[in-house]
Amino acid sequence: MTDHPQNPPPPAGEPERPASGGAYGSQPYGSQPYGSQPYQPADGQTGGAQPYDGDQPPYGDQPYGQGYAPQPQGTNVLGIIALILGILSIPLACCGGWPGLLAGIVAIVLGVMGNKKAKQGLVGGKGLSMAGLILGIIGTVMGIAMLVFTIMFADLAQKCQQYDQDPAKMQQCVTDEFNKR
Repeated sequence: MTDHPQNPPPPAGEPERPASGGAYGSQPYGSQPYGSQPYQPADGQTGGAQPYDGDQPPYGDQPYGQGYAPQPQGTNVLGIIALILGILSIPLACCGGWPGLLAGIVAIVLGVMGNKKAKQGLVGGKGLSMAGLILGIIGTVMGIAMLVFTIMFADLAQKCQQYDQDPAKMQQCVTDEFNKR
C-alpha cells in the first residue's frame, strides 16, 4: 500500500488508519490527526461536563419548581373486597333479597372507605372502589325490590295455600287476590 503525503504512517505500535475519502487529505468529521490529544481543561475535568454523583436528579426528571407527587403505596384491598361483594350482591339479590341487600350494603361501605383512601393518595385503585360502590348500590336496590316483591307475594301465597291440591282453584285465588291489589 502506498502512503499519501497527507496521511503519514502511524507511529510504531498504533494500528494503521484508513485514508479518508475527502479531497486534499481532509479528515472525516470528528476525527483528529495522529499525535494530537483532545482538549482537556487545566482543572482535570473533561469537556466541562459534570459527572453524575447521584445527589441531584438527572436533567429533565423533575419539572421546575415542583416536587414529586406521592405515589400510592400498595393495593386498595378495600376496593377489591367492595368490587367482589358488589358483583356478588346482584345474583344474591335474586335469592330472596336479603343476601343481596346485606352484600350490597357492605360493598357500599367498603367502596366509600376505599375511595377515601385512594383520594388521600394512600393506595391506588380508585376505580375498583368506585365499581364496588356502584355495583353495591345496584345490588342493594335489587335486594330491596326483591324483599318487597317477596313480602307482597308471600301474603298472596298464604291466602291461596288452601287450594294447593286444586290447580284451577289456586289460579282463580291468585287472580282474585292480584286484582284486589
